[in-house]
Amino acid sequence: MHEDDLERVKTAANLDQAYVVTTIKGYRSDYGPLREITVEIWDAGASSSHRYHVRVRDKHGRFTTGTPAAEIALALREVHWHELDRPEP
Repeated sequence: MHEDDLERVKTAANLDQAYVVTTIKGYRSDYGPLREITVEIWDAGASSSHRYHVRVRDKHGRFTTGTPAAEIALALREVHWHELDRPEP
């Protein structure tokens, strides 16, 4: 989605905040068998000082996030990845 499109949606829907969400599926095997995870990268657009926010969930309901950041690399580093290593709920 083009940057102008996000602004058009915000205006048309009268939204205070809007995000383009990119979803990435992957597998994590840090501690034990492979586990599927879903990574969502929320992009608030270039006009936001905290443009990127990352949310991660696995199929067992574990969820983690981090501090929003202006750069995607920093937002990914801020994710509390260790939360995915807790025992299953």
